[in-house]
Amino acid sequence: MKLGTQQKTRTDVMQYCIDGQFAVKTIELPSALTADLKAGDCIDPVTGALLTGTATEVAVVADLTLKGSKTVIVFNKHVILFKNSLTAASGAGVTKAIELIEADPFIQFSK
Repeated sequence: MKLGTQQKTRTDVMQYCIDGQFAVKTIELPSALTADLKAGDCIDPVTGALLTGTATEVAVVADLTLKGSKTVIVFNKHVILFKNSLTAASGAGVTKAIELIEADPFIQFSK
């Protein structure tokens, strides 16, 4: 018997938040998503595309967002995330996401 796999959830990516009200926010995209986004996906907050090594901004998806949606729930502030739960378009994208998140005073990584 093969067991199914579960989607990652917010709690698989976030270790702790100070205030659940400010932990996430909804961003609106200019066009509909062409693929599903999972919790932990690092995206460009302007386009919704998975992050690449040349990105200048990052948003981390908090909840599963289905293809066709124009809004995405992302982590906002006062949260501690697990580095190993982040995904992007490539390894360079994950590295760039970590670099950008480490520069953000409102989001930290677990030790």
